[in-house]
Amino acid sequence: PPSPPPPLTHLVSHIIGLLQSGSPTTLSTVVPTLGVLVKSELGREEFGRNGGVGYVARHLRGKGEGEKIGAQTTYELGFCLWTMTYSPLLRSDFQSSDCIPILCSLVTSAQREKVVRVAVASLVNLTKGNMGIEGEGEVGLEKQFIESMIGCGLLKTVKNMMERQWADPDIVADVTLLNKVLVENYKDFSTWDKYQAEVKSGRMEWGVTHTEKFWRENARNMEGDDFQTLKLLVSLLSSPDDETVSIAAYDMGEWARFYPNGRSLVKKLGGKDVVMGLIDSENPEVARNALQCVSKVMVTNWEFVH
Repeated sequence: PPSPPPPLTHLVSHIIGLLQSGSPTTLSTVVPTLGVLVKSELGREEFGRNGGVGYVARHLRGKGEGEKIGAQTTYELGFCLWTMTYSPLLRSDFQSSDCIPILCSLVTSAQREKVVRVAVASLVNLTKGNMGIEGEGEVGLEKQFIESMIGCGLLKTVKNMMERQWADPDIVADVTLLNKVLVENYKDFSTWDKYQAEVKSGRMEWGVTHTEKFWRENARNMEGDDFQTLKLLVSLLSSPDDETVSIAAYDMGEWARFYPNGRSLVKKLGGKDVVMGLIDSENPEVARNALQCVSKVMVTNWEFVH
């Protein structure tokens, strides 16, 4: 592709410098300019080529972790992300920047309808392969995006959204389409696929995959990809979400019970040490599940302890 003109390169470089500074005042000043820039295909590509998806994602993720970003700035950041879903060459950046959980969170928690609209529209675009453009970008990522959406519990959210009245007809159309795609793909998921997708999403909720019966039947599935799912589970013990931490502790304890040599693997990966530190948690559910997990990892015949 032809090189972008020097003024554009300088502008993008300046915007990225301001995004890196991270202060709420700077953000509310620079994001409207960015919103104009990404309306141009050339501007969008140059911003994206310099890590743009990651910078926008970082600020939207920060909002969920307490960064003070107003509704208008959230909308403008979401709009920028949505425009970049139209660039096939940037699709792998959406994967590496872990954008699906961020967009799902916006759909679930945003108060303003226009924020929901850009988040839902972004998700719809990411389910559509390479937007019909052949030979560019990375093929097959849409399957991973859909898997991540299912793991984030988006299907349940979308079903609830279909019951609501929306002033914006675009939301109605996109929610209907998203529901269709998610339902079709959900059918093809085994219970273990759903569990893996949930762990990869970084956020877990209590359900059928967090039971003794599930682990009795699926403990050996954890072996895949050099125990990658177990490693992710250990990392979720440090999640800022208390329910996710409780479930991660419960699952790790159950897996250790049912997998031969599971106890020593949990210790080797540092899971026991992390969970020991959770026993004193101020959250009673976290403390209870952490204590039970440690007991299961330490005691060989756990079922006789009750």
